[in-house]
Amino acid sequence: MAGEDLPGGHERVLDADLTHNLSLRTIVLRELDTDRQRLEACQDNLAEIRKQARTRVFQPLAEALRSQHPDARPEGFLEVVGGWQAGETFALPRGRVLLLGRDQQADIVLRDTIVSRAHCKLENVDSWTYRIKDLGSQNGTRLNRHTISAAELQGGDLLSLGWTFMIFSLPLVSLAVRLQEHSLLDERELQDLLRLEGCLHHLQVGIARVCHGFWALEHSDSAALPAHEMAVKSHEFRQDAARVMDGLEAELPSAEAILQPLLDTIARKPAPQPLPSSGVHPLVSEPPAAQGTAQRELYEARSYTLDLERRHRQLIELLLAQAEALGQAGEAARAVELLRRLLLVEPATRKGQELLKRWQE
Repeated sequence: MAGEDLPGGHERVLDADLTHNLSLRTIVLRELDTDRQRLEACQDNLAEIRKQARTRVFQPLAEALRSQHPDARPEGFLEVVGGWQAGETFALPRGRVLLLGRDQQADIVLRDTIVSRAHCKLENVDSWTYRIKDLGSQNGTRLNRHTISAAELQGGDLLSLGWTFMIFSLPLVSLAVRLQEHSLLDERELQDLLRLEGCLHHLQVGIARVCHGFWALEHSDSAALPAHEMAVKSHEFRQDAARVMDGLEAELPSAEAILQPLLDTIARKPAPQPLPSSGVHPLVSEPPAAQGTAQRELYEARSYTLDLERRHRQLIELLLAQAEALGQAGEAARAVELLRRLLLVEPATRKGQELLKRWQE
């Protein structure tokens, strides 16, 4: 019997379709809420580890560097991990106030249609401190999970402007390694701290990827999509997010395992004493001849190598994420081409080999 012949006619069929769509949309939103709660648990755990590391390890290290090496200065940078400019890095020169926005005259130009022309400014206050201030932007400036008007940045913070997600980094540990600062931690412990810094960064990149996915779903025109299309779109996102969060939950204990011995070590050590007013660290202010040019170059090369290795790992992770996103979007040929190029440089990347096998099939 045709729908028009049923009691109530065509309107009854339309009502049934509408009820089905509303039910499906409700189920999809409920499933996304479950994933959001899982993500927030990962964020809370990482925030607690970062808080302990910042207050009990990184801040004491910064104080040691300030007291033992008064002429040394770190230089921060922003790394784009989500959005159209993913993979780009912006240096933050010391002593500068930088304008971030869509305007071509901005110091850091963000090619993002929902970033304001003059979105926010980032100021290096005293060479060791960076502050971010929103300039009345239309869509706001978010730091980690909160919309802010102004705040001080900490290493590892996630900064979000529109569709653009960036991680702020302040390489204190690389500076300590380069200066051979051992008043707080010895060489082996500094290497452990480098591992912790890399682990925390990897966790924050994973969280940023999932946060960016949620942002994309929430700010796409999902209300205008048919319920079944919304369900397919959210299902694809949930599959990718589940893989990332599985990795996050597995890696969080590793970060804690690296952190705990460092906390115990620092708790047992007295605070480093500042140098006498006439004393300066030879690597900072003494002429090269007094310390030895070869030794100085060795220290700088070691620090530079460690920094290159970290950036190399980050770039590989971003390219793998881009290849996976292309494959999920139905661009298998482009994903395979990207993965083949990547494996020429990094043939031992297991995830790259697995993705290549999947998209070739």
